Amino acid sequence: MAVARKVHNSNRLAGETIHEWYARTMEIWHEQMRGMMGSDAAKQLYEDVGGHHLKRLRELERRERAIGRRLFTGHHAARFG
Repeated sequence: MAVARKVHNSNRLAGETIHEWYARTMEIWHEQMRGMMGSDAAKQLYEDVGGHHLKRLRELERRERAIGRRLFTGHHAARFG
C-alpha cells in the first residue's frame, strides 16, 4: 500500500489522482452511511452527493493540471526540468 501524504489538505495517497481519491473517499463514506441508514437510502444519498460534487471535482482536476503545466514550462523549467 502506498504511503499516505497530504495533498491540498486531503488525505490522498502518493501518486493518486483526484478522481481516484474521490472515488475511494466516497466508497468509505458510503460504507459508513450504509451501516447507519440501510442500503437503499445510503445508495440514493451517495448518488445525490456524488452528482453534486462532480462539477467541483472537475474544477480541482483542471487546476491541478494547470499547476503542473506551469511548474514544468517557462522560467520554472530550469529549476524543475
